[in-house]
Amino acid sequence: MNSTDSYLNAVRADEEDLNPYGKGGLSAYWRKNLSPLETVELANVLRALRKVTGFLGDNVGSVDWMGMSVKGKGRLVLDPELVRGAYPVPYEKVDVLVGIVVHEALHRVVWSERVWLEADKQAAGLTPRERLLLSKIISAGEDVYVDIISQKSVLGLYTDKVRKIALKKLKKIYSAIVIPSVDELLNLWWGSVGVELVPQPAPYAYRDKIDVFKAVNGSLKEIASDSAGILDRCGKRKDLYLDLWKEVYGDIKSWKIFDFSMPYYSDNYSQESSKAVKRSGLAMPLPEDMNEIEARLAVGSTDITPLILAVVGEEEADKVIPTSVWDFNIINSHPVIDPHLVMRLRKIFETYAERRYLVNRGLKAGKIDPRRLHRAPIDGRCFKEKQFRAEASWNITLLIDASASMRGVKWRMVENTVATIFTALKGTNNHLQAFGYYEMDNICMISRLIKDGKLLSLYPSGRTASGQAIIGAALQMNWAGGKRLMIHVTDGGSNVGCDVVYGINYCKVKGIDLVTLGSGYEDRDLMSEQYGGSIRFLDYLDQVPGAIESLLRKKIMG
Repeated sequence: MNSTDSYLNAVRADEEDLNPYGKGGLSAYWRKNLSPLETVELANVLRALRKVTGFLGDNVGSVDWMGMSVKGKGRLVLDPELVRGAYPVPYEKVDVLVGIVVHEALHRVVWSERVWLEADKQAAGLTPRERLLLSKIISAGEDVYVDIISQKSVLGLYTDKVRKIALKKLKKIYSAIVIPSVDELLNLWWGSVGVELVPQPAPYAYRDKIDVFKAVNGSLKEIASDSAGILDRCGKRKDLYLDLWKEVYGDIKSWKIFDFSMPYYSDNYSQESSKAVKRSGLAMPLPEDMNEIEARLAVGSTDITPLILAVVGEEEADKVIPTSVWDFNIINSHPVIDPHLVMRLRKIFETYAERRYLVNRGLKAGKIDPRRLHRAPIDGRCFKEKQFRAEASWNITLLIDASASMRGVKWRMVENTVATIFTALKGTNNHLQAFGYYEMDNICMISRLIKDGKLLSLYPSGRTASGQAIIGAALQMNWAGGKRLMIHVTDGGSNVGCDVVYGINYCKVKGIDLVTLGSGYEDRDLMSEQYGGSIRFLDYLDQVPGAIESLLRKKIMG
């Protein structure tokens, strides 16, 4: 549904009303993330627009720039030409974008498309022209309705600005046409939503008809304030538009129609936008720029699919499945901790942890400091003391395969292993993270197993997306210095998502020492092919605790 297509081009073309210096815009009060770089600024603007739509409803959909590779229906696609040219984007241009997004998003919140579908079903048997007029009246009526709703909050200031800019441009077009048209009549109706300090009289040809349309505004305001359910409100608006159409059709059926598009069936927006881009003379952002924008938007969010795509590239982009870092289906863990293994691991970390040599000088007791002997007759502070301070030398990440094959005893053993290492590292300067990954509804889910000092667990399910999980875990690793080690535990080869080699190569580029502990005999050849020399095989999965102990001993002791 693109009910706003009729004026998007008008807003895009009409930049004479915008302050070139970006001062005085409404968004200046809240928009603080600015950048002179194009890709960074476009990502900042898009992130701000998504926050705005997040307050409107759950069925709004994602807001994206045209050209982004994000898949999925129900997206709000914006033409970046609206804001390209000067960076940071002027505040008034951001105001226009907010107004457009709010207007279109509210159409989805109030189910405008359903109003048309129900009206079209009830008015079956109409001629093509009658159906076109009904569609245009409902489209204009819904534009009026959503702007009325937006006026209940500060968002109405943004839709009001967009409406004025669009109507000013459309007025220039229709002012040169002498004969009355349905398009201009409906634009006058849409313009009646706002409150003008000095009301402008309608052209003589429309004065009788516009009063009929304006009378509907009161009913729309009552519906907008009605406490009834959304289906009831849709039904009331449908009946209101049908009654309006029956009342005015006889008088306007012979009027000129310039725009024959039916908004709720329009799929010409992308074509119109591409034509507008050609006319503007500005080039669309390159695909790699859009990929960078998507990656920037994914930083810090739960959906890291764009970051995975940035690592994999176009070669296997079609194999990448959506990837989410989200603590979904998390439960409390109840492990059985091996105290002997805890003691052995703790001794390894305490004995072989890297130490920093410090000298505390100017003391009154300790070893004599030759460099401070001149202080002896003055204040006696001519002593020193050597200290060794342990450094945060290791960032360890456990990545656990939580696919369906890991259910039962296998997963209990994994829980015990994570808890044992977690307990052994308490009180040290080393950093431990643990993630479990699984596939659900063709989405790779990566969930934390340690959060806020608590041990968590999950229910193993789905397939094994090891390649994407390795990349995702690497992206979540702590980068605050120290050596980085990722221990990946799995009982089978990767069978969904991108190839494991992309995860292995990414770890090499980022300086992460990746070691995979694999068990089982069925997939041993496949796993050898996928992981190469980075895998170590175990006869049984219950050997994991001992294998991790020997691995840590070898890595830490050098």
